[in-house]
Amino acid sequence: MDKPTAMRVLNALHRFAESGAGDLKALQGDAEELRLRVGDYRIFFVHTADEAIEVRRGWKAAIRCS
Repeated sequence: MDKPTAMRVLNALHRFAESGAGDLKALQGDAEELRLRVGDYRIFFVHTADEAIEVRRGWKAAIRCS
C-alpha cells in the first residue's frame, strides 16, 4: 500500500472513531464484524465501546479470492 492510500485509510479510521461516519457495513452472519470501505481497500474489524480491533484488510479483489 502506498503512502497516500495508507493516509486515506488512516483518515477514514480516525473519522469513524471520532464520529461513526464512513462507508461502513455490518457483515452478514457475524453481528460484531464491520467492513469499512476506503477506495479499493476494505478494512474488516470488530468495534467495541473501548476499542476497534482489526481483523483483516486488503485490496478488494484479493479479499474476494481468499
